[in-house]
Amino acid sequence: AYSHCFLVPFITAYLIWKNRGDIATLPSVTSWKGLILLGFGAVLFWLGELGAEYYTLYISLWLTTVGLCWMHLGSSKLKLISFPLAFSLTMFPLPYFLNTTIALRLRIISSKLATFMIQSLCLPVYRQGNIIDLGFIKLQMLEACSGLNYLISLLVLCLLLSYQLQARLWKKVYLVLSAIPLAIFANSIRITLTALLSYLFGTDVAEKFYDSF
Repeated sequence: AYSHCFLVPFITAYLIWKNRGDIATLPSVTSWKGLILLGFGAVLFWLGELGAEYYTLYISLWLTTVGLCWMHLGSSKLKLISFPLAFSLTMFPLPYFLNTTIALRLRIISSKLATFMIQSLCLPVYRQGNIIDLGFIKLQMLEACSGLNYLISLLVLCLLLSYQLQARLWKKVYLVLSAIPLAIFANSIRITLTALLSYLFGTDVAEKFYDSF
């Protein structure tokens, strides 16, 4: 789900480099206000080390970086690179409890929608929780099948596209939010096709070739 994280630093660097002309025209003004973020970053680092919570350490790193930029570049230049800095937050994996909660909800929604699609194909199907029983095969919606990888990747992509889009704010927000139903629908289609291929060609095709494909 977080394989895109390795690309985010390079994209962030490119977005900053793209605005290098505007950044160069503004003077760098030292601002001691950045110490506030540095202080918060230090506190979160201390808490993250004590609690062994990685996400707290990630946010600590981000706050420290932004604080240093604020101190050395000033608020005017910081505003020009505000989106790239905010976008860089997407390279940090979500906390485990939040990741598990979202994945569970996505599994339930995807299994319900997939059951409806399978019934539309006139195939006998029975759903119990996250298990879809077709009689000849049972499809269990594991955490890896939740569609969370679709959702996070699409959200990051739509966020980047909305920044490049020359449109009103509501259109940009709509573009980002559209990733949620799109990811759920794509995952439900995948589950439905798995059931259909199992019915037509046997379970080996669906479990081996199609799942990898």
